[in-house]
Amino acid sequence: MSEEGYRTYTNELRQQQQLLDEAKLADKLVADGDTIDAFLAKEGIEAITSESGLRYLITEEGNGPNAEPGDEVVVHYAGRILNGDYFDTSIEAVAKENGMYNPSRNYSEGFSFNIGQGRVIKGWDEGIAYIKEGGKGTLYIPSPLGYGSRGSGPKIPPYSILVFDVEVLKVNK
Repeated sequence: MSEEGYRTYTNELRQQQQLLDEAKLADKLVADGDTIDAFLAKEGIEAITSESGLRYLITEEGNGPNAEPGDEVVVHYAGRILNGDYFDTSIEAVAKENGMYNPSRNYSEGFSFNIGQGRVIKGWDEGIAYIKEGGKGTLYIPSPLGYGSRGSGPKIPPYSILVFDVEVLKVNK
């Protein structure tokens, strides 16, 4: 096989694999949505479902602006998988309660990022924008809007549904 023929062949294989992965994630989005909905029903939680499949609940209405693409936001968060196991937090008390406390971390500052820049998982880029500055909410993130098939580290297995309790401290326009 020529070098060009080999490149064409490997590109076609990559494209086929990408289509298979996209189809699997689409199926997983539906399955995760059903799992989240069953969990919410069992817990008596009435969340809003976005067009992407993200479920969210505003637990405390803020009085500031909502973040828009490009805005910097500063948030406090506590992240767990759907079974309740915490994997990360910017809240010192939650870190201490769940054996995640790191004395070298500055818990008072929160976490900052720019909305819509792809620096965080898709569920955050979308979900944080629903919570006004000064507000709090919970995001229920299907795996395709989280870490998908790769997972993240030892605490987030592949295809994990994520739950984040979030407080939007500041929106910098």
